[in-house]
Amino acid sequence: MKMARRSPFHTVFCSNDWLTLRKMAAHGIGIAALPAHVCRSELASGVLERVLPEWRSDYSTLSMLMPSRGALCRPSARLQNS
Repeated sequence: MKMARRSPFHTVFCSNDWLTLRKMAAHGIGIAALPAHVCRSELASGVLERVLPEWRSDYSTLSMLMPSRGALCRPSARLQNS
């Protein structure tokens, strides 16, 4: 099992749900490290603004949630087993 990389910043709240993080940042609760495609419209409208433009995350995760292994279609099974 891979351990999550520690953030170089002090954090009070941590989530792996981009939508939750986007909403919290939009409501002024803090900053969030989000992919551009998740917050493009909020950046364009000024609801969110980019801070720390030189910082890049070197950690990403791909998660899958499924009812059972037997319910997987072939492409999903290949992705999970690779």
